[in-house]
Amino acid sequence: MLSYICVGLVAFTIQIAIMFSLLKIFNVSFYIPTPMLLLIFFLFSLLEIGFGLLIGEMTQNPQQSSQLANLIVMPTSMLAGCLWPLSITPSYMQAIGKLLPQNWVLSAIAVFQSGGSLAQVGSYLLAMLVTAVAFITLSSFLLKLAHS
Repeated sequence: MLSYICVGLVAFTIQIAIMFSLLKIFNVSFYIPTPMLLLIFFLFSLLEIGFGLLIGEMTQNPQQSSQLANLIVMPTSMLAGCLWPLSITPSYMQAIGKLLPQNWVLSAIAVFQSGGSLAQVGSYLLAMLVTAVAFITLSSFLLKLAHS
């Protein structure tokens, strides 16, 4: 299990290095202090690694894992406001969207872009960390069940 987490973190590091290189090349800024952006992306990466491990433990082969992940990620991204502003959706959908990890990332970035502090995004960061730990713990439990 730890090896999968390490590989995921290496992939995260490579993706972030590429992203920051492209941001520099194209002179694009998130208008957020780099350490804060790295913290947000690191926690989201841990969460997604845990999600991937959980999906992997719940399915029988890579094709099923990929299909299930797509069935979950795309609709939750829509509900969370990744593809259009959350504000244009009905209030009940906004309430659902605010419970999703993708929205926590977007909200944390928006707070920092508005000049907010680490304390103001603490709840989003804590939610990502707790969810990541829950996913990793649950997938470890399922792995032990499968091998016993």
